[in-house]
Amino acid sequence: MATRKKSPTSASPTPVNSERANASARKPGPSEEHTAAQQAAFLTALAETGVITYACQAAEVGRTTQWEWRQASAEFRARFDEAMEEARDKIELEAHRRAVDGWEEPVFGLTQEVVECGDGKRKVVSITAEVGRVRKYSDRLLERLLEGNKPEKYNKKRLEHTGKDGEPLTLDPTKMNDEQLHALAEILRSMGGAQ
Repeated sequence: MATRKKSPTSASPTPVNSERANASARKPGPSEEHTAAQQAAFLTALAETGVITYACQAAEVGRTTQWEWRQASAEFRARFDEAMEEARDKIELEAHRRAVDGWEEPVFGLTQEVVECGDGKRKVVSITAEVGRVRKYSDRLLERLLEGNKPEKYNKKRLEHTGKDGEPLTLDPTKMNDEQLHALAEILRSMGGAQ
């Protein structure tokens, strides 16, 4: 029996092989899905707190893993930066709340209460109880917010004066007039210096 030779085909790889390649490119594998879930958990926790260690614990990954994700992916790096910015905004909002809106704290004091004893008698006892509430504010946070939001007005800049050619500035009282001596004395008094 004679066998026929098959003619060579110029077709590309079989459709089954190319479909498999395309399918694997479209669907992430189990480990990729796990990594995506870990990254999402990490970014959520990071946006909430801004604390990398806490975010790593929430995602159950080590600190080096998040570093590797940031090095390997510009997209993840951008999402990381967005999460950090969101966390900073939350912290700033909380600082604003404490500085401007304040918070209430209970005030405790001694009060007297009448209690019945087992023998039918009544007894007055003093107890410590909440007698009111007071609103507290953080002046320091308010200062910091002002310094950050209007630095030109509220941020104290340090000025340093030097003498000729950067040498230390020296004052020679023997060469000062009365007005200059009076001003120097006022400065020293305000600093708690000589009287």
